[in-house]
Amino acid sequence: MLESNIENFIICGCGEEVCRYRDSFYQPNSLEYDKNQWTYIVEIMIITIKSLIPNEIHHGTVIDYKRFDEELKLWYYYRHGENNSLLGSLYNEERAYWEYEDDSIFSRIIPIVFSNGDWTVAKREVLKNILHTSGNIFAVFEGLALSKLLFVLINNPKNNNDDIISQVKEEIVCFSQKDFIREYSVNFKFGLDTYKGNFIIDFERRRIDLLNTLNSINISSKYDTLKQSLNILEGQGENTLPKFFLGGLRGLRSVYENTPIKDEEFIKSLCSFLSKLRKGRITIESLQIDKYILPDVFQYKEGDVFFHTLLKKCQVVKKIDDSEKIISFIRTKSGIYKFRKSLNKN
Repeated sequence: MLESNIENFIICGCGEEVCRYRDSFYQPNSLEYDKNQWTYIVEIMIITIKSLIPNEIHHGTVIDYKRFDEELKLWYYYRHGENNSLLGSLYNEERAYWEYEDDSIFSRIIPIVFSNGDWTVAKREVLKNILHTSGNIFAVFEGLALSKLLFVLINNPKNNNDDIISQVKEEIVCFSQKDFIREYSVNFKFGLDTYKGNFIIDFERRRIDLLNTLNSINISSKYDTLKQSLNILEGQGENTLPKFFLGGLRGLRSVYENTPIKDEEFIKSLCSFLSKLRKGRITIESLQIDKYILPDVFQYKEGDVFFHTLLKKCQVVKKIDDSEKIISFIRTKSGIYKFRKSLNKN
């Protein structure tokens, strides 16, 4: 039941991102490679899953941030879509960290929640992962609220809505800003003295905004994903652009269309992997990386075969190299990646 719920959520979420890609990026004359392609939201979820490792000390699953960061650096060259917050994080941009909104958070929290049966561990790892790329207070609160909602819901998709909302409210009410700053100060990418404003006052204001949202008092223009998630739980649906988290919720509620997605069997294998992590059936030794081998993927010619720690065995199946850009199509066990690099120095 658990593994089926995980698969329903993720496959349906991916289907929503395929629809978003078609609406925003796909061209009728695109290569077959682009058929059923998802957006960067799914790519970031996959990166998060690949970075998970069991931790015996915490009796749960945590993120290996050495791998997570290396995966993000590689993702820069094959991403489908833009995320200014994540890109700013790669370059340590202070303004991006505090001010920009990062919707990839809503796909990153999902593997962390699914791979942990202990809420204490899941909560800590969710907050650490959010702070790794964003200190935006709205992002912290909405990420925490959606994580709690998902944690309560995943074992029983038919859970009473009032009970789900009640548990999320309790989590937010008990979320102490003093404890948060004390426990997670080392996880902030920039010191609180670089925050433009009063972090403590803004923290309490955002908490009130969120509690109002949970009480159906929609004063704040923020927390849109949470608002629409609550609508889905109430069976009201939503009418905005497709979103990963919302599609996943509809999958749990068995209200979805079967949208074909790229590399579906690979995605399903990741769902099984999350279930095994949660049940403690995967050892840390099988996932640890002792030495990173990270060659420049653009140096290889068409037909070349090489090894890359993050991609494993690779082969360049097609390469386009002109004065403006290099594009390399690289086949791996999980599928074909389209790496792009601009040669424009301006």
